[in-house]
Amino acid sequence: MIGGRLLLEGKGVREVSRLIGVSPSSVSRWKQQLKQGGLDALRAKPHLGRSLKLTAEQKKELEGILLKDARAA
Repeated sequence: MIGGRLLLEGKGVREVSRLIGVSPSSVSRWKQQLKQGGLDALRAKPHLGRSLKLTAEQKKELEGILLKDARAA
């Protein structure tokens, strides 16, 4: 992650924030994570949300409806 690398190079929170266009609070959080777990701690983690409850057939039908509506718009 570029923000983590910039922090490791010694750049400050505000400078990193400005360079990559994120809030200083995000960069501060990254800095804490970096201290605790290195660059690996900053890697994206999978989001474990609710699993899809549609069957494959229902999903295909829904996609068809959405595509039809998108073309009509």
